[in-house]
Amino acid sequence: MVPWNLNRICAMCLVACLSLVLLSLHPAGMFGFQSGEEHYVLIEIGEKVGDLRVKTRGKHVDIDFKVDDNGRGAKYKEKVDLDTVGLPTHWEIEGVGWMALP
Repeated sequence: MVPWNLNRICAMCLVACLSLVLLSLHPAGMFGFQSGEEHYVLIEIGEKVGDLRVKTRGKHVDIDFKVDDNGRGAKYKEKVDLDTVGLPTHWEIEGVGWMALP
């Protein structure tokens, strides 16, 4: 059996990597750059504990990721500029990790 804390850390790492996966699968790389907003919800034990919002405007993507589980959780804001094939050319990340560390 895996310790509970290790499960939580692994889950948070997977969710934090979701923004990378979304960028790699984003239709901007395949069908041309489009504008729009996507919203995903993180549910843990049947309760909403986090949000991932992705706003796309042409070649610019804003990512807002927040988890609040009893006052703890990661909070990131990312700004990504994409090139003509949809790969990042500029990427700014600010926020704090799971235990409020940068």
